[in-house]
Amino acid sequence: MIVAVANALSLHDNVTDDKAATLLLQGSGIFDLRAPQTLSNVQTLIGQEGDWSSATTAGQMQLVYLRDGLTLDVDVLPATSSSTANAGIVIFGANDSSVINLSAGTDYVYLGSSTETALGGGGADTFVIDAATAGATIDGGTGASTLMVRGGGTVTMGANITRIAGVTLNAAAGATAPAPYNFTANATPDLAITGSGGADTITVGAGSQSVDANGGAVHVTATAAEAGIKVTGATGAVLELTSGGAATLNAATSNVVVQLDLATNLALNGMSFVSAVGEVAGNTITAGAAGQTLGGLAGGDTLIGYSGFGDTFAGAAAGLQGDILKGFGGSDVIDLADIAYGSNGPALSYAGTATQGTLSIADGVHGSSLTLIGGFSQSHFQTAADGHGGTLVTYF
Repeated sequence: MIVAVANALSLHDNVTDDKAATLLLQGSGIFDLRAPQTLSNVQTLIGQEGDWSSATTAGQMQLVYLRDGLTLDVDVLPATSSSTANAGIVIFGANDSSVINLSAGTDYVYLGSSTETALGGGGADTFVIDAATAGATIDGGTGASTLMVRGGGTVTMGANITRIAGVTLNAAAGATAPAPYNFTANATPDLAITGSGGADTITVGAGSQSVDANGGAVHVTATAAEAGIKVTGATGAVLELTSGGAATLNAATSNVVVQLDLATNLALNGMSFVSAVGEVAGNTITAGAAGQTLGGLAGGDTLIGYSGFGDTFAGAAAGLQGDILKGFGGSDVIDLADIAYGSNGPALSYAGTATQGTLSIADGVHGSSLTLIGGFSQSHFQTAADGHGGTLVTYF
């Protein structure tokens, strides 16, 4: 057993043993295993949680720096105090394959290698990784532990990371424009992901997960089965559904544009300022509130407005060509982005029966024909400029 107190390890030390020794860290302070000139034949490191509550935490707890090339079994003992509410330890990993076993307090581990292992205890621990160390094995333990990601770039949360309650994509301190992340979550259920506040791309791994954009313009990728994820805190966020089928938006998701890569039967929620755009033909999009926007890029969609009206059916002429509109009326608007209004307005015609008809509108360059379900006549429609070079069609 080799006993070390804080700041006792220095460049002039040669710490070695003929057999596998145990290094016991005694008291609080900084323990830097990188400092000795020689440190070998040490197999086990024993640390202990200290007190977080003091303003001078460095003097109340242990800050431990592991050493490149020295693989250890690191065992953290609980604080001597009967309360673990303010107990913890900070461990900085190294380029090694150490196994770090935490205790009951609130501990921090900065992973230093993808071959390290960190095993949480009973507290709300924090495990800090970056793109280079994301391959480390991490078990968050029984507490509500957090995975903190630093440095931006592409980071994949593999199956080797388990029992994590939340992921925080950390912005660099003082950065005016956070380095964007391309982060992929694993299938951990109920995982709460918080963005950096920048233009992150986040791929979720389960429908019960959630994304807090933290004020950033995130691009969230999910399957149709995962459309129930909650996306909040967004400014111009995109929720891209990469597979088709039935999909229902989470009731709390707001301020997003839902992008449909394949034909999808999508039910929007009751939030205004939600939009849905089909990238291919054959979508059915159902509004759930006034103030929503429905449209597509390829035409041939079925767009169903909210029963209380107040929605916008939007797209270029080709994007709305052949669409079926249900529930149009009241304060609804059709916005044809590339049909110029001109001095006399575009040509508009309607022909139909008591149950449905065809609305055609053209400016001589672009034109579109839509099927409207319901009883209309040409006198029910009027046009106006949309203020962006296109034409609005409203119910009159």
